[in-house]
Amino acid sequence: MKRISLLLLISLSIFVIYQIQKPILTENNAIIKAKEYVKVINEKMNGDYDTEKQAAYCLLENDSF
Repeated sequence: MKRISLLLLISLSIFVIYQIQKPILTENNAIIKAKEYVKVINEKMNGDYDTEKQAAYCLLENDSF
């Protein structure tokens, strides 16, 4: 009985840790939300921030520090 309860406790803790580590928003959803926020700020402050520019990704091969 102790082994079953220990196995259940371990599996439950692994599931909880996985749920905590999972991101709330995906990358695409975060970009969409950010564009919406910038659009609202542009409207309220008469700004002209361009939300259609795509971010350039840079992958580092080695540690650059």
